[in-house]
Amino acid sequence: TVEVVDHILVDTTLAKKLPIGLNITFPHLRCDEVSVDTVDAVGENQVNIQGRLHKVNLGLTGQQSEGDHQAKAGECLSCMEAADDDHKCCNTCQALKDAYADAKLSYYHILDTAEQCRDA
Repeated sequence: TVEVVDHILVDTTLAKKLPIGLNITFPHLRCDEVSVDTVDAVGENQVNIQGRLHKVNLGLTGQQSEGDHQAKAGECLSCMEAADDDHKCCNTCQALKDAYADAKLSYYHILDTAEQCRDA
């Protein structure tokens, strides 16, 4: 059984830093979309904590991948629904996401299927 927890409670009476170790796999979430944010006992936010955060790109098979697809010279990968005069070729996943954002379209549904994002 899988247990889903969306928060962690910590004993704040100790007034010490708490080392936290996590090993989490998000099979349908790209590494560049994952961050860790915390709120301490006095309510101070710490956003996008890096520390020793190590992210590993996984491909469709769950194995480590090389990251974004590298387009060959002269290749023009589709911008799909976001194609327009400014976005004719989207040769990286980031370029495709940017095209979707510029068109004010959600791109999450194409991350597993778009050639430039599949193995990232």
